[in-house]
Amino acid sequence: LHSLYSIHYRNSFELGNGLARKHFEQLSASKVGTHPILNDIGRPRLGYCGALSARLNWDLIRGIADMRPDWNLIFVGPRLGAVPDALLADFKNIHLLDAVEYEQLPSLFRSLDIGIMPYLDNPFFQALNPLKFYEYAAAGIPCVSSPIPELGRFDQSFVRVCDNTPQAWVKAISEHLDADVIANRETGTKI
Repeated sequence: LHSLYSIHYRNSFELGNGLARKHFEQLSASKVGTHPILNDIGRPRLGYCGALSARLNWDLIRGIADMRPDWNLIFVGPRLGAVPDALLADFKNIHLLDAVEYEQLPSLFRSLDIGIMPYLDNPFFQALNPLKFYEYAAAGIPCVSSPIPELGRFDQSFVRVCDNTPQAWVKAISEHLDADVIANRETGTKI
């Protein structure tokens, strides 16, 4: 956004993202267990934590769930606007959960196998530098994202940026699930 619009604003500055150190440093300071709201949801767990709204690509989400009924797609957060509950009700592997307290996010992130950012593919999201990516990174979980050019500068072994088709997402998620990253995280090996 800065590169697109800063020419019109002399006093604009580009700043990177950051996390609340107090909450997220606990991920490296101690062993964080599974968040209780996920105890009854099997693995693999693909998750998104944030506002559940029309900004998410619900058609893409349904397509992934349809192609891989053995994967659990978990969405945790406040529902803003029209979340297509009726459409998602047909999928037993899509879990819409209420928001958790901010302090619980590290435990929730650590309970996931893959972080997902299934946003709409539009100019707004293409100019995004998503804080969610940094949260997933702090938790040590790989992620898959809709087309966000900013994420292209990070190693693909950690974040895969792909087209918003169920086929591309299933391939990217499968590659992460097959990687040693998941096995290493499960055994407690630092990534």
